[in-house]
Amino acid sequence: MTPYHPEDTKMKKIIFIIAIVAAFSACKKSNNNTQTTPPAPPPAADSLMSWTKSTKFFNSAQDIWFTSSGTGFLLDETSIYSSPDLGVTWTMIPNTGGANGFNLQFLNDSVGFAQGSSTLAETMDGGKTWSFKKLPSSKVLYSQFVSEYTGFYADEDGGISKTTDGGNTWNHVLGYQGTGESFPFYFIDSLRGFSMADGNFSKTTDGGMHWQSIHPGLVPTTNTGHFYKMQMFDTLSGFCGTSVGLLKTIDGGITWTNSLTRASTFTIFQFADRNNGYAASQSAIYKTTDGGQTWSLSCSLGTDSFSGIHLLDINHGWACTFGGYVLTLN
Repeated sequence: MTPYHPEDTKMKKIIFIIAIVAAFSACKKSNNNTQTTPPAPPPAADSLMSWTKSTKFFNSAQDIWFTSSGTGFLLDETSIYSSPDLGVTWTMIPNTGGANGFNLQFLNDSVGFAQGSSTLAETMDGGKTWSFKKLPSSKVLYSQFVSEYTGFYADEDGGISKTTDGGNTWNHVLGYQGTGESFPFYFIDSLRGFSMADGNFSKTTDGGMHWQSIHPGLVPTTNTGHFYKMQMFDTLSGFCGTSVGLLKTIDGGITWTNSLTRASTFTIFQFADRNNGYAASQSAIYKTTDGGQTWSLSCSLGTDSFSGIHLLDINHGWACTFGGYVLTLN
């Protein structure tokens, strides 16, 4: 389940129905910050191709994750749900009402996290029970844990903060000049991390104590209302979603190429390995098998948008939508 201010919703951050877009509040995932639009056209047909679409389970799904054991977890606007059968059926986990989360992440089959704009939920028993902690911010957009105790979050107005005690206390490790930024970041481990603060790519090798600017001014900084993610394979190669597309580097961020050109306010992706991955850009999912050199359309929705995507491998994956559906990769 991870990425992450969105004006209309809120992380992992809506176009599918205009009325629903207007209903979303700040600090949720959103892929649209348009204020006024004409009436929505009649529903268009989905092009599912290699994906199967479920019946409507939720009002609005926010993120999805499957552990290696095949157990699934999903966040809607209020609660955490689990699936024992690869996403065929879903049940709300008791005592998770009010979670208000939008980013999911599991470190293994036992330890997982669900993060919202001001709360962090943690499980140590494979999602059976969850404990909730208040975050020292109400504008957390994205979080990532690298161990049971060490994790980071991005505040859209304040920068990156770090915990070393499982989220009980947090220390600020990186600020920036803008406000309402998407602020994607990624840590390979507890020491080596990367950030796109203010559209400037930088890195740390000491857990965030010091940062080195690698590529200043890489992308525009007017990202208010946008949601993007980053994934680095090592200190040299990785991808970052931006307002102009999915950028790729193979030299540690010194140079970047636009791997998947899309003018989008919402880009999420996951690679199963260095070559094989999927990227969801608003209402479409694209697939690459050559490290992002070429992409093919894998799925397209008529009147909905993707809110989360998770892969176990290149042949087994799931996606969820703001319209409340779950899609399974066949």
